[in-house]
Amino acid sequence: HVANTMPQPYYRFDGSDDYINLDLLAAELVDTSNTKGSIVWSGKIHDFTTNYGMLWQYGDTNGASYIFLCVSTTDYKLRAKSFVASAIQWEFESDNTFSQDVEMTIVLVQDGTSPILYVNGSLEPTTFSTSTDTDSWFDELTAVDNGRLGCQNNAGGGNANFLNHTVNSYRVFNKALTATEVKELYSGASV
Repeated sequence: HVANTMPQPYYRFDGSDDYINLDLLAAELVDTSNTKGSIVWSGKIHDFTTNYGMLWQYGDTNGASYIFLCVSTTDYKLRAKSFVASAIQWEFESDNTFSQDVEMTIVLVQDGTSPILYVNGSLEPTTFSTSTDTDSWFDELTAVDNGRLGCQNNAGGGNANFLNHTVNSYRVFNKALTATEVKELYSGASV
């Protein structure tokens, strides 16, 4: 696993200007050999209706390349996107909607073929709106130079779309977690 960036017990973000800078982690992730991986976010979203609901994002500060996981503020679904050099590589939404103030563990896995979403240890059904290059991951995001937990930063827009939430843990793995490992992680086991 690459890094566990969150000390215990949790961080509380107010939705107006709070975030954690993950730039050093972004620099480590952007590697042409990094074709698989997993990002684990665990916490509680307090307000789905404000801003864009950005859980985490890695972006190009001055250009249009990024990857993110957010909550849609219109239908309360999880949404993820890989955007490289001004073109969507893949984008999907969860088929299910989610409720505010409920503990969740969300895992985005890139297995080298396609992104896979898990919520609370179970595979989450998703629907792709774009699937041009579903194996896109950090190997294609070579222009990415920043990382944010709780907001986004790309294309000269600065820090924006802050989310009102509490984060219990955030982990990045340089391998594709299996369904069994995701379930074990959710149950508290070490992976």
